[in-house]
Amino acid sequence: MTRYRALSLVKGVSRSTHAQLTSPKFGYKRYSTNVSTGTPTPTKDSLHEALQNLKTVFPNRNELYSRIDLVTSSSPVPKIGVIPFKSARDDIKSLTESLLADPLASNQDWFQAFRNRLLSKDVLIKWAPAFEYVGNNNSLIEYPVPFRTADDSTRQNTQILEVNSVSDSMEHLKDCHLHIFVTTSVKDVLAMSPLPKTDYPSILVVDDARAVRLDQDQEPAGAAISQTKFPSTVWVSSKIALEAVDKLIESPSNSSIYLTKWKESRIATVEDIVFSSLPVLNGHLVDSVIATCQSIVEPSLKSHAEQQAEKGISETVQMREQWAQQAHRELQGTLSQSLETMQSSILAWWKLYYKVDDIYDTALTVIYRQFLPISKERLEYCLGRIDQQAIEIYGTAPSTSPPTEIFDAQNALAATEAVTLHDTGLKLLTTTIFGIQLPLTIIPLLGVYFYDYSMYAMASIIGLGVVVGFRYLQKGWLKATDQFNLAVKEKARLVLASSERLIWSSYESKVLEQQKLASHRQQLIENVRRAKGNYN
Repeated sequence: MTRYRALSLVKGVSRSTHAQLTSPKFGYKRYSTNVSTGTPTPTKDSLHEALQNLKTVFPNRNELYSRIDLVTSSSPVPKIGVIPFKSARDDIKSLTESLLADPLASNQDWFQAFRNRLLSKDVLIKWAPAFEYVGNNNSLIEYPVPFRTADDSTRQNTQILEVNSVSDSMEHLKDCHLHIFVTTSVKDVLAMSPLPKTDYPSILVVDDARAVRLDQDQEPAGAAISQTKFPSTVWVSSKIALEAVDKLIESPSNSSIYLTKWKESRIATVEDIVFSSLPVLNGHLVDSVIATCQSIVEPSLKSHAEQQAEKGISETVQMREQWAQQAHRELQGTLSQSLETMQSSILAWWKLYYKVDDIYDTALTVIYRQFLPISKERLEYCLGRIDQQAIEIYGTAPSTSPPTEIFDAQNALAATEAVTLHDTGLKLLTTTIFGIQLPLTIIPLLGVYFYDYSMYAMASIIGLGVVVGFRYLQKGWLKATDQFNLAVKEKARLVLASSERLIWSSYESKVLEQQKLASHRQQLIENVRRAKGNYN
């Protein structure tokens, strides 16, 4: 039995009282049926296209994409999220009950069952002609209940989602058009406690009977709600509202008491917001999308000089100077010392007789392990920090490949200088043994054997050949390793210079690239604003 029918059958309820009970002031507002349907129109399509274009250049900050998808959905369903703020969920559940109660319904069983609902999970409330079942999923309970609608399609389509917190239930809250934070703690409201971070349209409802009675400055109960801007804070009393509902359920003759208490509760203000039409809710969502995008692009719209002074240039200069100092210390210290150790100890000239095959591997070890390893890591850090600066200033950073200057230099040294050093060492050793020492040893021995030369004289010649061979090998190897060391150090200096330029050019390129991106983003935001204005 509908509410109007029940009223018409209730003896003693006058026509004037009937009109009061069905007045928008007391929560039975009849919304206009001339609302937008899901049928696409050119104006709506242009708004949807403009919103979808934002997803191509803006990051998904604070569920931006979810809000865009809500507005552009082909089968939209108004959904309102109710979230406790500085209060237990059991303390604020009466707000939803007062919004949905239908005191004129002939069957109140559903309402009693609903008031005993499980609060440990998220609860999704839908309208249904009759209360027949409760859908229980892993993290969500569905209550299809016949709450009061006054035969209004907007109210029948609206869904209400009750959750425990933003952080625990964002997977469900991201599909809500509006977030309503509810608190019973007036102290936290007066202390200006910040609401949980969310870029969705949101309001704060303070549910406290004493505060409502003392609040004399807010708009009268039942005052019209702006379609373009919801109030940031609403003071109500669901306790008084439920008292009014219980009185009318108890007896229709209590209608005057019901009207007085319902007006005193100020629930009608929240009711008008919760059951706003879909175009109104979408309008607020679009405004929140524009606000999020504007917050991302706003810093990049300042002057280039101000951006540099404020965000980037001083830190970039400092990073470049620190990196250059550390890199040159590493060149003069670690790398130079490793090269000297290789020359004088690991591959000393006299060790070539038994370590000639290790020349290439030893050179590779120095190149790949001692060739500016710390500078390479810090270069990657500096470029990553520049990317982070771009994110902090512009919201996103262009994709950047890791620096390859040092790695390329290592590969070049391995392919040229290491090979040259190995070939030189092998050639020097071969010449020393087979061109100097071996001939000057064999020939004197033949002279002793065939011509009876003095062994003493021939031994002098053999000793001379060995010494000459050693001297040749020593001088040749010292020259070869000096050239290798010089080539490695020179390559390191060139790499340091190019890497230092890379740090600065990377910052400049990102500034220019992000400025172009910021201009493009701002243009897309303006497109959304124009499309929204035309749609409205």
